[in-house]
Amino acid sequence: MANVQRPSGTEQLEVEIFTVTLDEGEAKRLLANPQGFTQELLGEDHIVNEVHLSKEIADGGTCSDRELLHVTTPGPYNSTHVWRCILHE
Repeated sequence: MANVQRPSGTEQLEVEIFTVTLDEGEAKRLLANPQGFTQELLGEDHIVNEVHLSKEIADGGTCSDRELLHVTTPGPYNSTHVWRCILHE
C-alpha cells in the first residue's frame, strides 16, 4: 500500500504562477527543449533545475494558453517548473 508523507522543510515552500501565451513556433521550441526554453523565457538570472510538462503539452495537444508553476524549496536543486495547459481550443 502506498504511504504518502510531507517532507520536512515544506513550510518554506514558495510557489509562483504565470500565465503564458505562446505562438506555434514557441510551443514547438518548448516541446523540443523544455529546460532551455524555460531558462530563455525567464532569463539567465532565474534558476531552472528541472522542468515538467503536463500530458496535454507533452503529447502536442492544442492549448490556447499555458500556465507555468514555479516551485522553490530549500536545498540544492530547489527550482522546479511545471507547464500546464489551462485552456483548450
